Amino acid sequence: MNSVPLHCSIGYGYVGDYPHRRCRSVIEGGRAGEGAPRLSPAQERPSPESDGTDLRHRDERAIANRPVPVQYPCMPAVIIAHRACPLHAPENSLEGIRKAAELGADGVEIDVQRTLDGVPVLMHDRTLWRTTGLYWPVRLLPFSLLRRLRLKDSAEQVPTLAEALQALPAELTAVIEIKHASATAATMAEVRRQGLESRVLLWSKHVSALRLTVDQAPEIESSLLRGNVWWAGGLRRLLNDAVRLGVGGISPHWRAITADFLAEAHRSKLKVFSMGHEVESMAEKLALGLDGIVTNRPEEARRALP
Repeated sequence: MNSVPLHCSIGYGYVGDYPHRRCRSVIEGGRAGEGAPRLSPAQERPSPESDGTDLRHRDERAIANRPVPVQYPCMPAVIIAHRACPLHAPENSLEGIRKAAELGADGVEIDVQRTLDGVPVLMHDRTLWRTTGLYWPVRLLPFSLLRRLRLKDSAEQVPTLAEALQALPAELTAVIEIKHASATAATMAEVRRQGLESRVLLWSKHVSALRLTVDQAPEIESSLLRGNVWWAGGLRRLLNDAVRLGVGGISPHWRAITADFLAEAHRSKLKVFSMGHEVESMAEKLALGLDGIVTNRPEEARRALP
């Protein structure tokens, strides 16, 4: 989820830890019209784009004919510990994964990238600087060198995805955000190797990663992330793209979570997750039908729920 401080990465074509954003969707649809979801005025973005004149409506036949997402036997991931509890343990650490269960979470979210030689490891940022002190891109470092690093304020090494899944408490769901599409195949392979298809959710903002998961691992539920989207036009496009990709869920901005939007998403057979920063509003959002809350404070979220 996108909530880290920005770091300057001049020379790599990045702003902070994120590439420059493109304004147009990579998935084409029809024209705006009656198929567009009905959203509240509060979700209209205060910009010229908010009138939706250039937005495309969803193909209703695609919604009607798409398969119902797999219903997993594990506990629903109502409260998801963001980045493995970074307020209580090193970010994306094995310690944090174990801590999530102690804090009352139903699931734990981790971020995965691949090393130069293809090993999937836990790391949120493009570089290793913020969490290990080494200013070097994860994807340009071989695993043998990365393994020598320690997480800041910890004796723990940067975990592999294999180690993270092995450390997953029996009562938790693992939510794996694929931070770079190149890590997709190795991530799916490791989940299958450990037989955890029914206890893992695959999330990404990268369309190419989700196309691969839907096509090659349909038994693992996947979701499209657009955590900065809350205005009407962006939400319409999010629904369109999710339906056409065939994913089982979406994750927009907290501000997007209204009764109307949740009803529209659920009619499209999509689960809805969102990053919650306001503990006092979490119970209200869940009562509206929100399927899962991602939070840095799972213990407070648990106390806030009825």
